[in-house]
Amino acid sequence: MKKLLAVLVLCLVAAGLPGPAAAQVEQDLQRCRDNPDPFRRLTCYDDIVDALYGPPAGGPRYGGGTGYPEAIVEYAGDGQKLTPPFSISGPWEVHWQSDGNQFQIFLSDSLGNFIQLLVDQQGGGSGVSPIPQAGTYTLNISADGPWSLAIVPVPQ
Repeated sequence: MKKLLAVLVLCLVAAGLPGPAAAQVEQDLQRCRDNPDPFRRLTCYDDIVDALYGPPAGGPRYGGGTGYPEAIVEYAGDGQKLTPPFSISGPWEVHWQSDGNQFQIFLSDSLGNFIQLLVDQQGGGSGVSPIPQAGTYTLNISADGPWSLAIVPVPQ
């Protein structure tokens, strides 16, 4: 695995990434490598590639099709999900919908430090959770049924 990591970093440096960007990619790759969950580890690697080269043809890898054309990213699932970090340059909202008995969204910074509980829904429902400041965040979704959400910038 260390050889693979070294090869990936060398390829990125050779591809013309500036030193600090290459160092950040190396840190991100190491973070992925250290994840014990195979699905989250693969998702982490996919997210690094998507951040460098854009999402695959056909749209975002995790698109939920929530119907918000202004959304910067959409997610959908059935159960647990940890989103990759995303950055937003101003106030934003999470537009969410859940069909299960329990649905929670936890907001964390890009390092995984808990910031706040955005949603704690018992039973199916939908809503909007505002976040007033720009930054880089991750969302940790805990649910026992199908759900979808969209990250939507607030016009200023």
